[in-house]
Formats: sequence, structure tokens, C-alpha cells
Amino acid sequence: MKINLKRMCEEVLTEIYPSVKKSIGLTSKPRLEFRTIEGNNMMEASGEIYTAGSTFDIFNRTITKTESNNVIGIDLAKLADTLKQYRMMFLRNTDKIVIKHLLYHEMRHLWQFETGYKRIGTTYDAFRIEIFEVPHGFDTFEMDANEYALSMAKNGLEKAVSEVLVSMQQMPKSTLLCERQYIDKFKESYSAAMKSAIKYSYNPLFIAAAITARYAMKKDIKK
Repeated sequence: MKINLKRMCEEVLTEIYPSVKKSIGLTSKPRLEFRTIEGNNMMEASGEIYTAGSTFDIFNRTITKTESNNVIGIDLAKLADTLKQYRMMFLRNTDKIVIKHLLYHEMRHLWQFETGYKRIGTTYDAFRIEIFEVPHGFDTFEMDANEYALSMAKNGLEKAVSEVLVSMQQMPKSTLLCERQYIDKFKESYSAAMKSAIKYSYNPLFIAAAITARYAMKKDIKK
């Protein structure tokens, strides 16, 4: 039976929004916008960042205000591919769990825009992050959103799926530019995620691959 992903996303959002409002005080239920998203993201929160300072040096401008657009963009094609990967990984229907984690993550980003979380008064440094290759998942705002999404997991399976999603987001794009500390942090995160996933997976091929990967990464970190 074909899954209606739009409907599933809307239903999951309706189900979990009350808990988000209660836990972090998100002002109102976000609107979902189904569209193509550039890059690797399946979902993205929409907000505005206002700066003041030099007109000619945008990377040294100070952030004075942030606003949430209260919209979460969703790329259905990318989401469908990811849901398929996780069903194969666990040999379980993990669709709703994946969507819950991603929506929790993006609603935390909307909250960040609403509150100015760790942005107001700081220098706009997105360029620095790109140049020095801090993996996306280790950015201050991504770490905060990931920690929040993980905290909302209700059981062991949900936690395992969330840990895998987080570790994959922390994967460096390149090991040539990325600082060693982030490579080691990713390997530790991935190893821990695989340990959790093994407990809940029914796929023997994935389990064997995960055990091998954990051993190789832990061995490399010790060097």
C-alpha cells in the first residue's frame, strides 16, 4: 500500500506539537511546506536573521534580531528515500519515528529563531563554518536541536533511530579539511548509534555490518 507522506507528516505534526508547546513554549503550530530543498536536508525550518555593522564585510556583522517564519519545508523525495533506508536497516516500520525526530529537530530550530538562542549579539560566522569544515551536526544550533529531538524519544527503538539520524548528520563531508576532533567525535557518535541500532534491528546483514564498523572505528579512535 502506497504511503501518503504528506498526510503522515501532517498527522505526526498534529500529534507531537502539544508536547513541543509544553516543553519549550513554541508559540504556534508550524505550517508544513512541501518543496524541493537544495543540499542534503530533508526538512528545514524557516527564519530570518537581522544584522548590523559593515556593509562590505558581511561576515563581521553583528546579529541584532531573529524571527521565525513558523514554516518547515519538507522534501518528500529525500524523505521517502530515507524512510526506505531505515526500514531496511531495522526491518521494522520506523517511518513515523523518523518523521517525529525530524519534526522535533526542526521545531527546535523554529524556537531558536523565536528566542534568538545564542545568536543575538554574536558575529555572523556561517562562512567560517564552511571554510574550516565543522560538520553540520556539530554546529551549535544543530547540536541543540539534536539534543532536544533525542530527549523526546519515548522508548529504546525511538532512541536508537534518533541516535543513528544524529550520527549521520555529524558525518564530515571531507576528512582532508575537517579537524581531527570532529572526525573522532563523529566516530564515537556513530559507534554508539550502531550499538543501539543493533539491539533493535531484525536485519542480520545490517547487524554484521554495524558490528564491523563499530570495531573499525573504535580501533581507529584509540590510535
